[in-house]
Amino acid sequence: MTIEEIKAAMKTGCNQYIIWERPCNVRAAYKGLPLFKRTKMLLRVGVPYDHMIEVKQGRENGDLPAVNQGLKGKKWLEFPVFKESLKTGKTLLSVQKAIVFGNPITKSETTYIVRKAGVETVKTREDGIEAWGHMMVASETSKGEMPATFDLTAENVLSINGLTAAEIAEIEAEAETA
Repeated sequence: MTIEEIKAAMKTGCNQYIIWERPCNVRAAYKGLPLFKRTKMLLRVGVPYDHMIEVKQGRENGDLPAVNQGLKGKKWLEFPVFKESLKTGKTLLSVQKAIVFGNPITKSETTYIVRKAGVETVKTREDGIEAWGHMMVASETSKGEMPATFDLTAENVLSINGLTAAEIAEIEAEAETA
């Protein structure tokens, strides 16, 4: 999605279901395999890092520096939502786990997809790892702790709150003609 499409979709709320997809990192023997990882998760777009409870507590007890050290390898395009990677030039969407009734939401839905000759084979996380896990690098199949905040490459975002880029363009076109 583009920055404009993401902005339009973000108007639907604070905590939002975001679906993103990226190519999986595969072992050298399987280089070129069209294997993708698609994730759906409830997230909050825009990270007011200095106002997060964990950051405030970390600064008070000395676990974190007293002042913000700035971004490393990134720069803000539109604070606190969009960043740019200085290395790749790609636009990043800054997100954090959604917090509902004081509890962070950590559940995500992950599927693995192989696209060959115009056909998609979709499998759940468990079935995908069973079928294709031996082709992926170890970091793809490990189930580690998801960080509280992270960045998504904007072009990898497929939909926000169920709105795809095509649907957003259609809604905006209708609004312009009305």
